[in-house]
Amino acid sequence: MYGWKGKILRVDLATRKINKEDLPIEWANNYIGCRGINDIILYKEVGPEVDPFSQKNKLIFGTGPLDGTPIGMSRVSVQTKHTKKCIGEGGAGGFWGPQLKYAGYDFIVFENKSDIPVYIYINDDKVEIEDAKDLWGRNTREKNSILRRKLGTDIQIASIGSAGEKLVHDAKIEFTMDHSGGRGCGTIMGDKKLAAVAVRGTGGVKIKDPTKFMAGYRKIRKILDLKETVDAFVPSWAFLSANMMGVVFNEEGRLQAYNAQKGRIEGFLNARDYLARHVIRPDACFCCPFPACGRKFEIKGGKYSGEIGQEREGGFSGGQHWLGSNHGLWF
Repeated sequence: MYGWKGKILRVDLATRKINKEDLPIEWANNYIGCRGINDIILYKEVGPEVDPFSQKNKLIFGTGPLDGTPIGMSRVSVQTKHTKKCIGEGGAGGFWGPQLKYAGYDFIVFENKSDIPVYIYINDDKVEIEDAKDLWGRNTREKNSILRRKLGTDIQIASIGSAGEKLVHDAKIEFTMDHSGGRGCGTIMGDKKLAAVAVRGTGGVKIKDPTKFMAGYRKIRKILDLKETVDAFVPSWAFLSANMMGVVFNEEGRLQAYNAQKGRIEGFLNARDYLARHVIRPDACFCCPFPACGRKFEIKGGKYSGEIGQEREGGFSGGQHWLGSNHGLWF
């Protein structure tokens, strides 16, 4: 099996049993990518009668066949039965998805609920369910810091904050501090008492024909080359990403401002001013051809002077970018 690792990791949080199953080849052929297979797992295993907060609901993390390859695929799709009894799904970039592939798994399916807060530690073949009493009640930044001190700075972490722990509607999952995904999945993750999933992998991804793959990869990179592209969207997105839509969304009243109570912000900080005043350096996802769709920033003056952090592409398409963990300035 190429592209795929061919394994589904199942974790029963109630019994603490961990099983490794083969990924059905027909799923890989018929349901392209992580979202398609997430869909079929949820469809087959969580029926319409299942309440989102019951033991029978499941939380699924999935990667696709190109994740972990140099083409620039770093996405992970998270899916569950939403609190509104529909499909709750969201994707995130970064490095967590490739690490799961390198550890040897395409998917993780979390079943049932733990009676105490726990986190999962995956280190290649080693998969452990650990006590998370020192993590529960902390925000994602604190969880990330604690786990990296315990497990090493090369670990990639998916965690929930207080919103997920308190079962706030539509809570998301944070992936190593600078990516979020899974509308409502953070809520179900909190209901299952799952504080975090920490992953490290040292393997790779097999490609059937590396020569043809690299030829296709070079064509894609040429199309996205900032010097040669004829697509005006490419350089704009490469440096401003979804922030370039911020002014438009603000003018149209489509920003999710003030906890979605308003659609506009007076004195909105536009993308160009943000880049000029606050950005320290660009910071892209795994093998991303866009050099600066993510950024590290520092506020150098005013009320929030000294606040530092990271933000990524997807901000305004998902509603907002936060400045720091406790403040409500919007980018």
